[in-house]
Parts: sequence; structure tokens; C-alpha cells
Amino acid sequence: MYTFIIAEITENSGYIAKSVDDNDDPDFNVSMKRGYGGVAIIWKKEINENIKELIDGGNRIQAIHIQQGNKPICLINVYMPSDSKNADIEYKDTLAQIDEMIEKYKDTHEIIVCGDMNGSLDRSSTPHDKILKTFCKEKCIGNTEKCPVKETFYHQNGMSKGQIDYFLFKSNSEIINKIRQIDVLDTDPENTSDHVPVILTLNSQLKKVREKATTIIAKPKWTDCDHQIYKEVINKDLPKLMQKSKGIIEQDIRNLEKLLHKAGEAAIPKYRRKIKIKSKGKAIWNEQIDKASKQSKNAYKVWRQHGAPQERSNELKIKMTAAKRILRKAQRQAYASQRESTAGKIMKASSADTKLFYKLINMQRKTPLTNTKILKLNEKTAEDGPSIMNIWQEHFQQLATPTIEENFDTDKLELVEIQNNIIESIEREKGKLWILLRNLYKGMSIKVKWEGQCTEDVMVLQGIQQGAKLSTTLYKCYNNVILDSILKSGLGACIGDIQVPAPTCADDIAVLANSTADAQGILDIVQHHTSRDLVKINPTKSEAVLYNAKGSNISTLQFEDNDINITNETKHLGIKRNEQNRANISERIRTVGQQYTAFLELGYMSEGDSHQWSHTSYGEHMQYQEAYTDLR
Repeated sequence: MYTFIIAEITENSGYIAKSVDDNDDPDFNVSMKRGYGGVAIIWKKEINENIKELIDGGNRIQAIHIQQGNKPICLINVYMPSDSKNADIEYKDTLAQIDEMIEKYKDTHEIIVCGDMNGSLDRSSTPHDKILKTFCKEKCIGNTEKCPVKETFYHQNGMSKGQIDYFLFKSNSEIINKIRQIDVLDTDPENTSDHVPVILTLNSQLKKVREKATTIIAKPKWTDCDHQIYKEVINKDLPKLMQKSKGIIEQDIRNLEKLLHKAGEAAIPKYRRKIKIKSKGKAIWNEQIDKASKQSKNAYKVWRQHGAPQERSNELKIKMTAAKRILRKAQRQAYASQRESTAGKIMKASSADTKLFYKLINMQRKTPLTNTKILKLNEKTAEDGPSIMNIWQEHFQQLATPTIEENFDTDKLELVEIQNNIIESIEREKGKLWILLRNLYKGMSIKVKWEGQCTEDVMVLQGIQQGAKLSTTLYKCYNNVILDSILKSGLGACIGDIQVPAPTCADDIAVLANSTADAQGILDIVQHHTSRDLVKINPTKSEAVLYNAKGSNISTLQFEDNDINITNETKHLGIKRNEQNRANISERIRTVGQQYTAFLELGYMSEGDSHQWSHTSYGEHMQYQEAYTDLR
């Protein structure tokens, strides 16, 4: 169930929910897939004032505060992990979050834990059953005698079933005495879920709790002021004030203030009107967002007044879209500023700051807003979930499918295919190892995961599998041929009598040469091998830096008939290189600091750690002109 669908079917109810579409635009519901996972709590709007959302817990937990009786209720709704690869780890982690909430609210609230536990208290056939039983025993929580022992889950295969949906209570909780009954309903044709409803009926008296409103005096609308009346009132009474003055400054200021208010009441409608305001949560709001919000609302209003035209070329539609983007940009900037401020506090905090420590844990458990809302590929633009997934699928399918370009060596391709067939026929007779190796990389498929959903299978028809055991070795076998050819050519830079033409780390090759002629020769060797092996390198991502060129006339460097950009500075392996051949040490320290902050934001912190930063700077003077390029 998607969150925005819950909003549509609960118009007369209040609700809170967490689901896969929390960061999506609700306008993408054309041909969308079924929602996966989530928790929700729904209540009648008549008791809105008694309900308050609790922000504790990760994306599988939703909790509310219910104001009732002598002690409020903390209702924790959970959807426990079931069949994922790391289900046991996630299961224990979710129980740990529930434990934190129980410890936090046990003295101030009556606690009820409910939901799909994906584990049973009446059996011990699965690991989750044992984990759940151990947790309930240690934390003194469990089911009550008023709950019937009856299946609540029926698997689609028609064979598996069990009682895995519960209401759990603390053993010493007073709320148990208020339980009227717990019902487990039977299966029903209209119920399309694998689960049946479990109903808890409590005897409870809700308290009327109204949010306190703050009374303020509204700012006068000077645009509606009658200036003539305002001046007349002041000119009439000001001489009288001056005559009555006794030389006491404080008294004179108060009298003058009263006169100005009198003039305002006469000249301005609804002058100093008292209004009541309520708090509006903790969302970020500043002057830029306020301005952008007003412009966006005005643009939307004008667009609606003119019939809400849907054509992309419509001027009003364009203005409304632009205003929305400006508003979102202002909001993103505000949240980025807040994150930077938080990072600064983390860097300055002591290990004894427990409040900040728990804040970090909550930050880690919340779903981050990291996914883009707009994705472009060639001439296509996607702005909703399904369209973005389609573009990702198309992009990776292009990468995984062999293509024959003009500069590729097709004769070499035909020869390699013949050789591969001969080698395979020979090796097949020597045992199963060759077949095993072939099958590891044959018939592979991948899926792109986006916002909790996966694309259709993308068949991998070329390349090596990322993260596989043999992938790094196989890549080295391919890349080593290029490096050997460069070394045998005799081109490139040397340290003494040792050749160093192409220092390499994984797929990053740095070409070092004493002249542009040598550099161009090395690039030609790389181009020859890549075209022969049907590998494409993007020349626009390669850059050249000239060391100690001293203003000499430098010819351009080319790769596949494309000029390589010659720049004053470039980055390779995270280190910036410039034409003065100086490593930017301060930049590296700042980068490490940012990485350290990122680790802290993930919750990595050890008590008593003393963090020291040290660095060694070194440099060497190069007497010759050197060209540098990064091939990716």
C-alpha cells in the first residue's frame, strides 16, 4: 500500500504511515507496481487531539502517543522482516529498536506492541520463532490469555499457516486489566491479504487535550493606511502632549506610543488585531523558502485560473514548473545548511554527549532522501518513479549489450570468436572446471533497484560481473596487455633507468610522458587495444595537465579523433594535481575531514577515541615537460 493511497481512502480519518513512496511524487501512479512493505496507523478524526506521532524507530516501525486515563498509551506498530537475505540480522535490529522504545516509555506510558511479527510464540520451527520468544522472555512482554490460539497468516501455497500477528503487553502493565477482548477473524473472500484481522477492544477513557494556541498582535497593514487621517490625529494631539510633559523621558515615550496607536486605530482597518497561532512542527523555514513558496502559490493560482493547461509549451505551465523548482531548490539548500551545521556540532562534540549520540542513531535509522527526482538519458527526461526506472533499465541494457562502432576492429572480433570456440572445445574434454568458469559469466542478468522496487532483468552480454571472485583477476588479464604494450614501446617518463609510463590503479591509468609526442604515442596504443577489444573510453572524461611547460607551444592531444582537454588542474585517485606539480595537502585534509564526518553521521563512534590528523608533504622538481591524463 502506498502512502498517498492511504490518504485517498482515509479522508475522514487521521493516519501516519511509512512506505516505499515516502520520497516519491504521488502523481506517478500511472502503471505503477504494487507497493512493497510498510506500516500504518489509522484513527478517527474525532480523536485527533488525543493522538501524537512518536518519531522513534526505523522504517519498519510506526508509533503513536494516545492520551487516555491516568497514563497515556504508547502504541508501537511493527512489520518485522521476513524472507530477505539478511532477515535474521534485520529481525534482531528491529527488535533492538523496539527494546529502546520500551525502555524510553516504560515509566511514562502503557506500552502495546502490535503488528506482523513474522514469528510465532506457539511454535519453534523457524529461527524467527526462537528469536521472538527469547526477546519476549527477556523483556517480560507477551500475549495474554484473552487472545485465542488461532492462525492469523495463510500462505499463498495453501499449506503453510501460523499465528504471527499479535498484541503484546508488559507483564505488569495495568492496561491488561482494561482488555475487553481480542478477536482473530476468519478468512473472508473479500480479504485479499495473506493475513486476517486481529482486533483488540479496550475499555479506555480518552482525555480532551487541546493544543495551546499562542495569542499575538498582528502586524499593521500599512498599505491600507489612510495617511491623511493618521497625520491629522497626530497633529491634533501632539501639542497637548508637549504641554503636559514633565521632562520624564520614560513617561513621554509611553504617552507618544499611545498617541501613535490612537492614530493607527483611526487610520488602519483591524489595527493591532489579536490572532491565535499554533505551532507548525519542526520543518525548516526561512526567508528564501517563504519568498519562493509565495511565488509558487501565485504561479499555481494563475495557472488554475486559466483552465490548468497541461501542454508543456504553455507559458503558464512553464512558469509554474519553474516556480516549483525554485522552491525545491531553496528547501534543499536549507536542509543542506542544516546538515552542515549538524556535522560541525558532531566534530566539536565530546564522547560524553549522550544526547547527540542517540540523535546520530535516529539519523542513521531514518530513510535518507538521496535519490534524484529528475533523470536524463540522451533526449529522454524522467520525473516520476516508473519513468526513472525505465531509463535506468535502458541505460544498463546499453552498457551490457555489445555494439559494433566504426573504429572497432571487426576482423579481430571474428578471429577471437573462432579462437574461443576452439579453446572451449579443447578445454571441455579436460574436466568441468572450464565449464564452471564459463557458466559463471554466461547467462547473467542484473536488476536496478530504485526506491524499493526493481526493474525487469537486464541480460549481461558483455563485461565481467562486479564483485565476483574472479572479476578482478580477469580484468587484470585484459588490462595487463595494454600496460605491457606501453612498456615495450619505450615511450613515456622514467625515474632513472626505470620506466614509469603508465602508473595504474584498477581501471585508472595515468599516462606520464616527457613530451606531447610520447603522450600521443601512448594514447594511440591504448586506442588500438580498446578498439580491437570492443572497449569504448570516453575522451571527454580524460584531462591533461602540463608540468613546467614554461609557455611553450604545445600541440593538442587526441583520443579517437577527439581533443583531450588541457587544464591547469585535475584529480586522480582523489588527489588534485596542478601544473606546478604540487599536491594540494590542505584540500586532502579537508576531504578526509568530510569523510570522517560522514562516518560519524552513520553512527560510528568509539568512546575515548582521540582523533589525530597527520600528513607528510613532499614534492619533487621535474626538469622536463610532463603530460598527465586520466583515462576512465
